Amino acid sequence: MALATRIAVMDRGKVVQVGAPAEIYEFPQSRFVADFVGTTNLFEGTVAVCEPGLTTVTCRETGCDLLVDDAGRFSPGQRVWVALRPEKIRLSKQPSTTGRVNQLRGTVHELGYLGNRSTYQIKTTTGKLVTVFCQNERRTSEWHIDWSDEVYVSWSATLRSCCSRRSRPPSRVTPPHRITPIGSDNSRNAIRPRCRRQKYEIGHPVRPAWVYFMG
Repeated sequence: MALATRIAVMDRGKVVQVGAPAEIYEFPQSRFVADFVGTTNLFEGTVAVCEPGLTTVTCRETGCDLLVDDAGRFSPGQRVWVALRPEKIRLSKQPSTTGRVNQLRGTVHELGYLGNRSTYQIKTTTGKLVTVFCQNERRTSEWHIDWSDEVYVSWSATLRSCCSRRSRPPSRVTPPHRITPIGSDNSRNAIRPRCRRQKYEIGHPVRPAWVYFMG
């Protein structure tokens, strides 16, 4: 992620999403990409209402509807997964009163101290485990949220992505990178990716860049 300017994610030998690292991480187009790149919380549900810029997803795992900012890619009744990154979640002992905010109540099930941040596993009232990353702004002796505490996890509708099970593979990869089928005349000097299902080779980029193929 730190070295690449563009990343291609592959699933079963097919490229499913190509983009900048921030685009792949923040806006995954499928459940596979969201789960494969980084840590994420996935909530399975069904689209209930589609309004301009806002989608409501009915989710059994949370026991409530979830609000997601979306550009109208989905339709009512469609099965989707809502992807939420742990660092996007706010953890508090008091419920949030802000509008257009999703909120769940639970207890601290696990807590891991990692120096600069702490990792929380919050068990909601429905039994769903939600991972939360919190920056350690205080010393450990001053923790205000500890084991077995009752807490609220909340996040804005703009800080999550809604994705389907599979994304449509991109029809082409735009420059500066091109993909050359193995066995073609132009693949003699190409850089071969290190993966089991090697169906493509990466040709020399038009301009210097790092390309990582994952999956």
